[in-house]
Amino acid sequence: QKGGNELCTKINRAWIISNRAVGKPSPVNPGQAGGNNQDESDDRTPSHAHGGLLLALGIRGHLDGLAMTDVFNYLTKGTVTTSVGVLLGMAASKRSSCDPQVSKMLCLHIPSLLPASFSTIEIAGPAHASAVNGIGLLYQGSAHRLMTEFLLNELGRKPVQDSNDNGREAYTLSCGLALGMVNLGGAADLEMEVRLHKYLIGGPDMGDNGRHDDLDRPLYAMGAGAGNDGERCSRISEGNNINNDVTAPAATLALALIYLKTGNHAVAASLALPDTHFLMEYVRPDFCMLRVVARTMILWDECEPTIDWIQRQIPLFVRKSYRDMKKTALMSMGMTEAEFERQKGNEERADELENQMDEEERSDETMEVDRPSIRQVHAFATAGACFGMGLRYSGTGSASAASAIMKCIAALRDLRDDPGPVSVALRPAEPPVLEMCLGQCAIALGLVNAGTGCLDSLRVLKMLRWRCDDIVTYGSHMAYSSAIGLLYLGGGTCTIGRSNEDIAALMMASYPRFATTTTDNQFHLQALRHFYALAVKEREIRTIDIDTKEQVSVEVEVEYVDEEKNTSLTRVFKTPFLLLNTREKPLNLGVNSAVYYKVKVPVDPTGRHSISLYVKRKNDKRMAARSSADRCSVPQDGSSGSVKFTDELGSAKLSDRDCLGLELTHKVEHWRSPLSSWNLRLIRSFLVHRASRWQSEEEINHFIEAYEGKLVEAEREGFSTLDSGSLLTW
Repeated sequence: QKGGNELCTKINRAWIISNRAVGKPSPVNPGQAGGNNQDESDDRTPSHAHGGLLLALGIRGHLDGLAMTDVFNYLTKGTVTTSVGVLLGMAASKRSSCDPQVSKMLCLHIPSLLPASFSTIEIAGPAHASAVNGIGLLYQGSAHRLMTEFLLNELGRKPVQDSNDNGREAYTLSCGLALGMVNLGGAADLEMEVRLHKYLIGGPDMGDNGRHDDLDRPLYAMGAGAGNDGERCSRISEGNNINNDVTAPAATLALALIYLKTGNHAVAASLALPDTHFLMEYVRPDFCMLRVVARTMILWDECEPTIDWIQRQIPLFVRKSYRDMKKTALMSMGMTEAEFERQKGNEERADELENQMDEEERSDETMEVDRPSIRQVHAFATAGACFGMGLRYSGTGSASAASAIMKCIAALRDLRDDPGPVSVALRPAEPPVLEMCLGQCAIALGLVNAGTGCLDSLRVLKMLRWRCDDIVTYGSHMAYSSAIGLLYLGGGTCTIGRSNEDIAALMMASYPRFATTTTDNQFHLQALRHFYALAVKEREIRTIDIDTKEQVSVEVEVEYVDEEKNTSLTRVFKTPFLLLNTREKPLNLGVNSAVYYKVKVPVDPTGRHSISLYVKRKNDKRMAARSSADRCSVPQDGSSGSVKFTDELGSAKLSDRDCLGLELTHKVEHWRSPLSSWNLRLIRSFLVHRASRWQSEEEINHFIEAYEGKLVEAEREGFSTLDSGSLLTW
């Protein structure tokens, strides 16, 4: 048990081993029958399902009980899925701890960190990528110099061994994510932004001292010598140039995580989209999505929850060319743009178009442009802006942000489903482009309204997932289902956090490249899709009647404080409700009801658990004779400055006959506030009301007199030396 009366929720080694889902049993010697079966589970081969269980337990922090011998058995006797679950699960359990044992286990699955004699060991691609992601989780926020240098050089690693070249993109992306997580929110040295920018734009790879003589194996690897012909890849030859088709996504996300929320305009400028048709030829259209997301993550405070902000993220020449294509299609129909918008029901947009001057919108010069690229860049930039907005306003329930994202979803859905001339003229030629953009926008909508169960958002997502044909792949269905899951996260009791660690976990889980099949790990490791759980917070506020032990609905006032403006405000909610993320920090919760007595308790703004307020009705006959100061409710469960009453026997030495114990679970702090004096009187009221079940009347009076004497003494001393132990002694 934990804390005396709280049930232990930690899962131990015995539970994990005994719940192993097994595949084919290993051969057993008949002579061993009837022997000691203590390690019987070691003779069974773990299945893929058990690998998923290990990953889930690791994300929830329950793999600490496993010994390294158990880990060795999983890695040697299990499947690739089991290895991925163990590597990522152990790293997630030890997140930000730099644990040396887990670090050694992860490094054994990275050939670049092995001695030269072991460099030719073949490791499965998913396990290889999992080990690198585990390094990022294990050293998260530590700015570890050795791991930073290793990941920075490994990001531009040349292909080696023909067996692992299919998962090279996923491995390089894992290096970028791990590099960003190691240096999360604070850049280290090594001129990382310069080297990452080189990986972003490509060109000759002549600046890294670690790769001058050997293009196939970095010389910084521990104990590694020059590569031989057996280590070279016979299928890919890149020479001395950087293949930015592989390195650009990893470098973009690494810069976004390293400079997360820093507002560094210099780094953000290096990620700006091209502003001319000529420069657009040097950037892949799908990379525009990542660049817009990275800029939003860096310029965190400049993101606005409006459709105009989304449009500003699209380059001006792309917007003009896109609109010219739309006008050309409308001219063939004999309509103007304002009439087309009014026909669709967008009256405000139609009035805005009518008020604009034709000279500002129509160009006299006719120039041939790459129309397929314009269509793709417009779609990808829109989806990237929506996803960046989803990260920025995740867990806030912002109506303006959700409305802007839903407008973009509606526009993209029309391009996909509408057979009209305008949609045909603006639709990208490749159907997977729109599916990828719609999936990313759906996840963004789910992030904004996480845990709220918004019906309008649900209707939009249901319309998206209704289509089922060969174009809609497994990855698209996964994206839409994930968005619906975020919308009803924890059954409406959980939401998404916005700390640096939470944003990094969401970026790992929501990378905008979806798998085509269940076994597709070429561009992104599918096991990382589950790491959204690291950003989940239980923020439900509920009220429970102290007498009936039933949940009741009560109006609760939440006091917020704005540290930037040095102001405070109060919002009223009705329980149960979800405490969403806001720019202001929640300070206090207060029950202000005509039916229940008033309670005011502090709130931890960074808390990850739900809060239960125990309240008491005013019309209780048993308390009618008490003074109003003595009639009160029990404050929230599990916060500083609070007291919790339980139905179990406390540690006080009272009578066993029909006993109700008093447990003071936390040290009572801030005694000089009026609320603290109220809490002391709460305890006295409880003792007076319940003492009749414990002892005789004389002992009760003696106990109350002694307690009131201590209370007067504490008030005289300013409540400076009181704690839960002394109160329990009273």
